[in-house]
Amino acid sequence: MKKEEKTVARWLLEQLHAYGVRTIYGVPGDGIIYLLDELARFEGISFFPTRHEESAAFMAVAHAKLTGEIGVCTATAGPGAGHLINGLADGAADNVPVLAITGQVESFYIGTWHKQYIDMVGLLNPVAEYSAQLTAPEAILPMTVYGVRTAMARQGVSHIAIPKDLFPAPCKGTLRSPEPYLLTPSKSDEVVIDGLLPLLQQAKKPVILAGQGTIGYGDLLRRFAEHYEAPVIHTLPATGVIPHQHPLVLGALGKAGRESSAEILFQADLCIKIGATWWPSGYVPSKIPVVQIDRRADNLGGATALTYAVAGDGEKVLTKLLSRLPQQVRQDWRKSIEAAKIAWLSRYRSCLNEASPNELNICNSNLDRSSSNTNTSPIMPQRIMEILSEKIDPQAIISVDVGDHTLWFARSFFAKEQRVLLSGKWRSMGSALPYAIAAKNLLPQKQVVALVGDGGFLMSLGEMVTARQENLPIKVILFRNKTLATEENRMKVGSLIPLGNSFEPPNFDEMARACGWQAYRIDSEQALQQALPEALSSPEPTLLDVATNNPIPPGTKV
Repeated sequence: MKKEEKTVARWLLEQLHAYGVRTIYGVPGDGIIYLLDELARFEGISFFPTRHEESAAFMAVAHAKLTGEIGVCTATAGPGAGHLINGLADGAADNVPVLAITGQVESFYIGTWHKQYIDMVGLLNPVAEYSAQLTAPEAILPMTVYGVRTAMARQGVSHIAIPKDLFPAPCKGTLRSPEPYLLTPSKSDEVVIDGLLPLLQQAKKPVILAGQGTIGYGDLLRRFAEHYEAPVIHTLPATGVIPHQHPLVLGALGKAGRESSAEILFQADLCIKIGATWWPSGYVPSKIPVVQIDRRADNLGGATALTYAVAGDGEKVLTKLLSRLPQQVRQDWRKSIEAAKIAWLSRYRSCLNEASPNELNICNSNLDRSSSNTNTSPIMPQRIMEILSEKIDPQAIISVDVGDHTLWFARSFFAKEQRVLLSGKWRSMGSALPYAIAAKNLLPQKQVVALVGDGGFLMSLGEMVTARQENLPIKVILFRNKTLATEENRMKVGSLIPLGNSFEPPNFDEMARACGWQAYRIDSEQALQQALPEALSSPEPTLLDVATNNPIPPGTKV
């Protein structure tokens, strides 16, 4: 086959397009101007400009989390690449495929004192499965292929640094065809799956821990749980995989979870982890037998010792187990589950001094709050989450930033079938707004809501301009408690001086309007009840700046 001659930038884009890339997130910079010029001429891939490189990386990560495809971001040399690192670390920690393309100073300045020069490979090595720098034009295609293959196969970050003068350099090459087998999951033999059956049948009090790997087959998971009569605990990213009103769903596990989840897990005689790596110390029993099902063999036994493991696509494994496992009836276990849920909800309500017998119906997520004081200000975060539960679309995408509001979301949001996006293991503040923007751009038919603390919002509020520029009607609920609540509360509980946490925030509603957003300043529950439906149905990007109380979440410690 005769090789064609094109520029490095052109070959890069064509190879990415062949692998299915249709969007590149980034900030223009001197080191990538030739790439941007070629991108402007290239019809198959669009450039999504952001206000900050960190946001571009977060958007690429959100892209990968939502689609399973590789997310791509770009930035200039030096500080531009440095700004990418936090977002890329999020992708690396949560095991999603991302490719970062960075500029570099001209090749004849590499290794000198020239402005913005730094060892780009070394800079990104800690967060990348593959980090390399182009040194010859002819290497662009094999490097791009290797970078994409590595990111997809290892579910992590790849990085390619390209000196500015090499982007327009001509070279010859041949495109590589896409390789869908890169996503082939590990697969245990049938005999291994059958070997799990006796363990499942012997258990008297089993519990399921569902992780983000179960996203996409929640109905199958529900049918398996009902057939096996086992309660379901979930990780935070798996919120909504099965609606919370289902009698077998207990909620999240860990500090951000519900006490009923840990209570039942400590009573159980078998835990079945499906698509989950979460195993929070202090919230799990030390000697419970654990079996794990995961599409990645390297996840098996990573968090805790296992009694048994099956590598494979969770959906396919559960389908086989459902057909081979006799239906189970566990009346006493079901009563224990119901009692734990009722007890938790009763304690939860009493903490708000608003207990109501009608609200102890554990299958009812449409909670009657007519007796509560709707003019209280600031509003309890629990109530904000409950009101959101009632008003939000059942199929919405919710991006959750990092902070105490994350804990209240896990405890007080009664999920239906919403999809949750968050910085899972890296836990970076400032991620929810770029996550929401990427989600709305990818799935414009979906309602997209970001839940952000005032501290986290200050880290990425420049992207309000991006949402307005791209006409993306996302909704942001901002929890204005005037402090970094997680740190302040932990320091208070530990009798430490909470230095530097509190601050006087700006008028976020006025800032939002200045960016072309619709905005509400909310200081009472009644105002929230009135404004939230309007905001959710608005065709404009909308901010609800909500005055929020700062109660200390249960289990808070240094």
